[in-house]
Amino acid sequence: MIRIELPQAEIAQAPGSTLDLDLSWDDLGHTDEILINLFWTVKSPTSGGGAEGAVERSDTLTGIGPSGSRKVTIDLPTGPYSYEGKSFSIQWGVEAIAQPSLECDRKKFVLASAARVNAESEDFLSSSVSEMEIESDV
Repeated sequence: MIRIELPQAEIAQAPGSTLDLDLSWDDLGHTDEILINLFWTVKSPTSGGGAEGAVERSDTLTGIGPSGSRKVTIDLPTGPYSYEGKSFSIQWGVEAIAQPSLECDRKKFVLASAARVNAESEDFLSSSVSEMEIESDV
């Protein structure tokens, strides 16, 4: 079994920042290496529910045993931002693939500007609403 753990703080990331993850594996048998891919996908209603994707970055962990763990840091690109709309969506993810068994784990995360990441916090939303109400009263 291979597992990727993203700390809660890593679920939403700013472009150009880093993504920290904990990678662990157990009982993989003869494993030469683990491939780590940073990827994004585009989904649209016209694609019939499928997705087209691209690997943005790839790294290989070598010299691993059948069980173990490592902390991995990945430099993130500046875009494209994560997006969810009616016409299409862009989703980011990271995957770890054991070689040669091809056992895999994937985790999704949001790549967005700091303003968009902060928009999910209650403090940001309540202060934005207050500012909008003040501006509309003028």
